Amino acid sequence: MKSTTSFVFMGGGKENNIIDSFRLLHNEIIESDNFMFGRNTNNRFMDDKIFFEDEELIVLVDGYILNFGDLTNSTSSSSRFLTIKNLYIKYGSRIPNELRGEFSLFIYDKTKKEFFIFTDQTSSKPLFYVKVRNMVFVSSQIYVLVEMLNKMAVKLSLNLFSSYQLLTFGYMIHDYTLFDEIKKISAGNYLHIYGNSSTIENYHNFSDESLTLDSKEKIIDEIYYRLKYATSMQLKKDDEYRTNHLITLSGGLDSRVVTYLAAELGYKVECLTFSESDYDDEKIAKRIADDLKYELIFYSLNNGLFLKNIEQIIKANNGIVFYAGAAHQFAAVKKLNLNNYGLLHTGQLGDALLGTYLSKPKLIGPSLDSGAYSRKLIPKITNDIDKIVKNYNSEQIYKLYNRGFNAILNGHFILSDEIECASPFLNVDFIEYSLKIPFHLKYDEKIYREMIVKKMPNAAKIPWERTHMLPKYSPKFQYLTKGIRFSYSFISGKKDYAISMNPFEYWYKKNDDLRKFTKKFFNENISVLDPHQELKNDCEILFNNGNFIEKSMVLTLLETSKLFL
Repeated sequence: MKSTTSFVFMGGGKENNIIDSFRLLHNEIIESDNFMFGRNTNNRFMDDKIFFEDEELIVLVDGYILNFGDLTNSTSSSSRFLTIKNLYIKYGSRIPNELRGEFSLFIYDKTKKEFFIFTDQTSSKPLFYVKVRNMVFVSSQIYVLVEMLNKMAVKLSLNLFSSYQLLTFGYMIHDYTLFDEIKKISAGNYLHIYGNSSTIENYHNFSDESLTLDSKEKIIDEIYYRLKYATSMQLKKDDEYRTNHLITLSGGLDSRVVTYLAAELGYKVECLTFSESDYDDEKIAKRIADDLKYELIFYSLNNGLFLKNIEQIIKANNGIVFYAGAAHQFAAVKKLNLNNYGLLHTGQLGDALLGTYLSKPKLIGPSLDSGAYSRKLIPKITNDIDKIVKNYNSEQIYKLYNRGFNAILNGHFILSDEIECASPFLNVDFIEYSLKIPFHLKYDEKIYREMIVKKMPNAAKIPWERTHMLPKYSPKFQYLTKGIRFSYSFISGKKDYAISMNPFEYWYKKNDDLRKFTKKFFNENISVLDPHQELKNDCEILFNNGNFIEKSMVLTLLETSKLFL
């Protein structure tokens, strides 16, 4: 069974068909007269994954809590269940602010008869919910909600606004899914159920409205030491469970920072790299692994055949992000025997938090197309998007919550059947400090690159994949260096894979099998949109005239509709 955490509240009393179906979908159950908790798990970090009740509380934790040991000591608790219980007594609905890690948390207060269902501050463990009649369903997997609705003879309806979001951004913003009936619990929010009422409430917000007055030297120190501490916390979680350490390593800055920090902390790790063979990601990763005397596992993405795994990926990501986005990592990890590893350590969102989400060196508001992969269909959603965008005070915060938490972290979530993931850049304390750094210092990743040069000189001696130059040089050089290499490739007739880790267009053009598969898949499934002729016509135009990413966004919409409608 897929890794799943779920809950059902039956406000009108027991519904036997719902109960029977819920039991079939979950290996472990806690139930009462009008509610049920259920889960399937990947059997990792089981001491963290509480599933227990006493006379006063029911607690369910999915994921891992990095500071569980410290919290258990500080609350003088004799078990991790009691740690959560004591924290809940003290902090109530603000309890997630005390926790560090990637987690979702379910609490039922038997005395108050209240339910609290939390996702973490970055929504790294997404939860989806449906309110229908006098019932509330919550699950980490949309297929569970679909099954529950089927038992109630409730048919899902495609959300056209969300569909155009997917075809524009490659993901959905705010709390949207592709279906009218299903919403996502956004980062820093929780679902509160009391009596027959249920509301979405907030416990945490990230903000960049208050900037630090620290000197540049102090900021560099803070970035370095906060990242080192966060990396240490994550590696210690592996140690706690006596597992080996695995880090994804590419030619970028974020993964090398994590890898060199692990070395500074005295850890021996294994590195996983995936890219087109002989591309800079492979070459640079090998240089880093050789420098640190680390073992490197390489998975070749040649020909892009992994892009044919549409159904498998959509089932893993619930259709909320275009399937090609993290398909490379999904394919690589699936090839590994992960039994001896703990966390999969990544560098997710490092560059985003330290500069790439700034289009100017100052505070500006988000634009309608911030973070879009395609602009062809933006006029279809302009008015509705504008209303949502106005809720964000800055471009950086808008991109962080939507492109970052809603889309990029899909790379972690889709692996939840196999392994738990961690990035030191997702440490809440690091995120909050990074958002206080003045915009002019973060722009162009200036202070990030300076930190690497000053604090991690060996890491700074190896070229950066984006620019093909040392990290001390501005990423603006990427346009010059890539232009030169592309021109050389064109003139010489030699294949140059240095344009991208994922050269989608190259694969699509050169791989006849992939091209035929993609066209066949589209032709066989476009009829699923027959009830929505305007949307269908737009998908036909986007698929036939768009690049591969635009085609993959169309295929994601078709496959998700086919699976769940």
